[in-house]
Amino acid sequence: MGMKLKIGSVLLMLACIGLLQSNAQTFTSNKTGTHDGYYYSFWTEGGGTASMTLGPEGNYSTTWTNIQNFTAGKGWQVGKRDRVVCFEGTYDGGSNGFLAVYGWTKNELIEYYVVEDHGQWDPPGNTSDIEHLGTFSSDGGTYDVYRSQRVNKPSIVGTATFYQFWSVRQEKRSSGTVTFANHVDKWESYGLQLGSTWDYQIMESEGYGSSGSSNITVWECVSCETPAVTTTTSYDYELGDVATQLTANGTNLKWYEGTSSTPLPNAPTPNTNQIGTTKYYVSQTQNDCEGPKTEVTVRVSQTYGVFKTSVAITIDGVIDDVWTNENVKNMVAGNVLVGDAPNSSDLSGYGKMLWDDEYLYVLAVVTDDTQQNDSENSYEDDAVEFYVDINNDKSATYGADDAQYSFGWSDGSIVGSLPAERAVTGITYGVTETAGGYIVEGRIPWSTMQGNPAADQMIGIDFMINDDDDGTGRDSKLSWNASEDQAWQDASLFGTGKLMAEQLITSNGSSVQNQISVYPNPSNGNVVIAGVDGIFDFAVFDFAGRSVSTGKSDGKISVTDLEAGTYLLRIENDDFIQVVEISKF
Repeated sequence: MGMKLKIGSVLLMLACIGLLQSNAQTFTSNKTGTHDGYYYSFWTEGGGTASMTLGPEGNYSTTWTNIQNFTAGKGWQVGKRDRVVCFEGTYDGGSNGFLAVYGWTKNELIEYYVVEDHGQWDPPGNTSDIEHLGTFSSDGGTYDVYRSQRVNKPSIVGTATFYQFWSVRQEKRSSGTVTFANHVDKWESYGLQLGSTWDYQIMESEGYGSSGSSNITVWECVSCETPAVTTTTSYDYELGDVATQLTANGTNLKWYEGTSSTPLPNAPTPNTNQIGTTKYYVSQTQNDCEGPKTEVTVRVSQTYGVFKTSVAITIDGVIDDVWTNENVKNMVAGNVLVGDAPNSSDLSGYGKMLWDDEYLYVLAVVTDDTQQNDSENSYEDDAVEFYVDINNDKSATYGADDAQYSFGWSDGSIVGSLPAERAVTGITYGVTETAGGYIVEGRIPWSTMQGNPAADQMIGIDFMINDDDDGTGRDSKLSWNASEDQAWQDASLFGTGKLMAEQLITSNGSSVQNQISVYPNPSNGNVVIAGVDGIFDFAVFDFAGRSVSTGKSDGKISVTDLEAGTYLLRIENDDFIQVVEISKF
């Protein structure tokens, strides 16, 4: 029995040795791939000999003799800035070689090194194209930071010109930990920006004009056990609110804004004077170890009072008098999302909303000197968009109750919707052209939006205008609330509407412009109003909805003091209210 056990043990040992040998691979020519869960790369420029042998998991070994240039290593096919690299083994760099965390990025093309050990020659050298930028401490050592440029040299995209970023450790070692983010932060502090697309990242052995060897094992480790802080992760402010300084529970807190790697001097106090969403991050440091960052979202929006109309609105693209009620405010599209900021005659405008038990009513008044309708997608042409989130939950993705509805200039009765499967049943709208743009008036059934309206209900809303000037696609886009052009898929960018309990008691008469005569129009002096008996009240509004002139008249209104442009003139007496368009040249 004992003899059989010994024979079995020997056979098992021999089988294991054979398995390890069959798993090992040795290369002497250029090759990349994956092995035992790790990415590997071997490259040689020739002149002499070099080989790489793949061991289990993150292990590899190399030898090189009189090599012109070679690099080999194991690691990861996709690099990342926050990787913590652990390594151990032996390294003999000979006269000219080094051991480094090594990799590439694209967009921009950058080759980077965090050198941990090297031979007699100190990388990266002292030629005229190498800049020494400074020193810093990380992982128990001191590193020198350099930048160099390679002109028409081999790269991961072929022959190219690119920069190299270097961190070279003064205390050489072949085992240890590299907190790579510390090096990226320091490079960025000197204005050295890696590319936006990460390529491979390995622990490499490199030789240049020398002979040497290495046997290295690499793995991704966690050197920091500091926990994340606890804090409120979401804040919502109304435009103009008084904000307080952000707080968190932790030790030696560090606050960051956006993607910046440089901590703020103090905990931030949100700016509530501008609509938009800001991301802050906070971490704590214990025993010189900074823990993970916790995201804090601050949203600044505005609440729009959506008043209830006592009578149904006629949907014909003509401004009913209820729209001119002083309580119905303008949602001015003042945020530029696409293109450069246009002048007011090229693109400007505002939206309005009203409601009753059946419909949400929408109105858009747009100033636009050129209109186009030639694209498959409405957002590439002249169109307005209204956004609705019935539950106002400000989700970062669209839920079943979130929708975008678009109404194109000269698009007939077509209603666009996002997501594409959103129903448009019962939605109607009308469009009329004006001297300087167009008006859109529509209504959306609450049943289509899967909502049940109630007084004082809060809903998510937004209003946007798309502009195409030359038929080649969208040139500009403006919004009322959103600060970036992602509201088509991110409902957290919507503003807020409140369904007001107060009803607007008014007639449903439309402002039919041919009931009165206005001449000369345009004018540079007086505009004569014919067809109105007696003295009437008037108000002149620009297309941003601002009142620029008011008074009483018996038939003449001066436009001398107005700037050139198109305006809305509201005429009111005891019998009727009418809105007409006038122009000043």
